[in-house]
Amino acid sequence: PFSTKNFIELIQYCRSKGEIINPEDFFEKRLNPKKISFLLTFDDGLVDHYKILQILNKNNIKGIFFLCSGYYNNKEMLTVHKIHHIRSKIDERTFNQYFFDELNKIKFNYKIYADNASKFYLYDYKKNALMKYLLNFVLSKKVIDKLICKISYKHKINFNSLTKKLYLSIEQIKKIQSFGNTLGLHGHTHSKLNNAGKLSKIEIDTNKKFFFKYDLDNKFNSFAYPYGREIALPKSLNRFLKNNNLGYCFTMEKKINDNNYRKENISRFSPNNYKSTINKFLKLYK
Repeated sequence: PFSTKNFIELIQYCRSKGEIINPEDFFEKRLNPKKISFLLTFDDGLVDHYKILQILNKNNIKGIFFLCSGYYNNKEMLTVHKIHHIRSKIDERTFNQYFFDELNKIKFNYKIYADNASKFYLYDYKKNALMKYLLNFVLSKKVIDKLICKISYKHKINFNSLTKKLYLSIEQIKKIQSFGNTLGLHGHTHSKLNNAGKLSKIEIDTNKKFFFKYDLDNKFNSFAYPYGREIALPKSLNRFLKNNNLGYCFTMEKKINDNNYRKENISRFSPNNYKSTINKFLKLYK
C-alpha cells in the first residue's frame, strides 16, 4: 500500500535530490548529466492511478502507465489481484495452512524452493516467503486458479463487487493519455514470462490488440515485464524484445540507468523504502 500522502512526499523527496523527468526526455535520452533523474511509472491499470492524476498535473509531471488488458475482455479480476484480495480477507496463518495443505494433496514438492524463497523475500518469515515465491514464480496458472476457486468458495469471497471498482475505465485511460502521460503494455493477464514460450507471444499480441481496439497510443512501444524480477523474465530479453517488436522493456531490478541503458532491460525500483534506495544510488554515483 502506498498512500496519497506517501506519493506527495516521494515527489518532494525526488525533487530535493534531483529532477523528475517526463517519459519523452527519458526515451530521447535528454538527461542532465549533473543531476539524478527520476521517471515515474505505474503498473496494472488500477483505478488508484486516476486518483493521483490531479497531483501529477499540479506538479507538471508525466509518467508511464503500463496496462494489462485481461479485465477488459471478460470483466474478470486478474489472477494476481485475486490473490491479493484473498490475502486481505483471510489472516496469513489460515491462508498459508490451506495453501500448503492443497499443495500436499497434489503431491507438489515445494520444499525444494525454500532456500531460494528466503533469499528472495528477505523480510518475510520462511513460510510466508515460500508461499509468495511459489505463487509469483513457480506454480502454473492452472494450479493457482484451482487454489483460488477452492479457497474463495470455502471462505465465501466474492470478487465481482470489487472488480468493477478496481480497474481504470477506458474513459479514464484516455483522460490520463490526454494530459500528456505515456501508455505502455504490461501483458494481457499479468502472467510471468519465464517459461511462457508461445504463450508470451499471445500475451503481448492480445495486449496490443486491446490498444488498437480502443485507439490507445503506445507512443514509444514500451512494455513492463509482469513481476519484473529476474526469475519471472524470459530467458533472452533481447530476443523477446525483437520477437515481439517492442521498443523498450522495463524490469524491476534495483539498478540505476544511465544513457547507455539496454532497451530490453531498463531497471526500476519500487517506491517502498525509496529514501534508502535513492541514497544508495547517490553514494554510488558521487
